[in-house]
This record gives sequence, structure tokens and C-alpha cells, in this order.
Amino acid sequence: MPPRKKRSASAPPKGSEASPLKKAAIEAITCPITRQLVVDPVVAEDENTYESAAIRQWLQSNYRSPMTNERMGDRLTPNRHARLMVEAAVKEGAVPSEDAAQWHISSAKLLASGDVPGGMSSAIEHLREAPKTPETDLLLRCATLRTQMDSLRNEAASLDVQGVDAFFTMPAQPRADGWGAPAGRR
Repeated sequence: MPPRKKRSASAPPKGSEASPLKKAAIEAITCPITRQLVVDPVVAEDENTYESAAIRQWLQSNYRSPMTNERMGDRLTPNRHARLMVEAAVKEGAVPSEDAAQWHISSAKLLASGDVPGGMSSAIEHLREAPKTPETDLLLRCATLRTQMDSLRNEAASLDVQGVDAFFTMPAQPRADGWGAPAGRR
């Protein structure tokens, strides 16, 4: 049997652009409101999958489905399977690299904020998977710093040291008595 020809990493498999299955799968994991891959997917009462924040915002002023225009309530159900499908599509290179990069960054932000389960270590993994840009570099440094802060908090707790959090927060406003951050830090 002759050896198989290698294809470049960026070239999609032959004929994959026209695959109805691939198109349907990508459509199923793309939010119809944001037109981006879902990061925190939910199923609405119209049985469509949406990005959680986008459909919540939609439902604040609309009581109709963005897809069917039929009346619909505000009950949303997490769609873990859609999240797994996006992960697989990104890992397999089935989505454009720009979409995959944006998905990694958005996932990292939700993980860091605690809006989706997984924690800071998962956020760091997502940032490492995204292409190196000034944004991802900065976010990765922030995530690393947050991990170090959490470690210091744990160490302080084990040593019964009080007041460590004061070193991690900035006052929202200068104090009324004039004591506050130096002029350059306000």
C-alpha cells in the first residue's frame, strides 16, 4: 500500500468544507444570538442551545424565542453535552482557529470568575491553548498571579495570620480623612 500523503495542519480534510454533518454540528454549538461557539451553553424552552449570558439578556426584554418568534418562558437548562461537543470540535480542528482562540479566551474568563466549574487551573490551560497574543499573555499572567494569591491565602490560614486579604485589594475610594493611595495610584 502506498504511503498516505500528509496534509498541512491548517488545511482542512478534503471535502470537509461541504460536509452537511460538519455544518450541522458546528451550527448546533454556535449561539444563534452571538454567532460564536457556546462557552456556557444552555437550552431554552424553545429547545435551542444558546450562550447563557446572551439568552438571559435577550429574555430581559423579550418573551419570544430568538429562533422561532414563538412565546417562551425564561427557564434555562445547562447543556453540558454542547460544551463537550465544542471541546471536541476545537481539539479536532473542526472550527476556524480564530473561533477556537476566542472560545479558549472566553472559557478562561468564565472559569476565572467562577461562572462555570473548573477553577483557575482550567482557566490557565485554556489560555495556554489560545494563540499567544498580548491579551492572552496578560490574562495568563493575571491567572498565575491569582493562583499565587490563593496559595498565599491558604498559607496564611494554616499559619493563622490575619489581614492578608488587605494586601490583595485596592480601596474603591480614598478615605475621607485624607489618608489614601498616593496621587498617582488613584
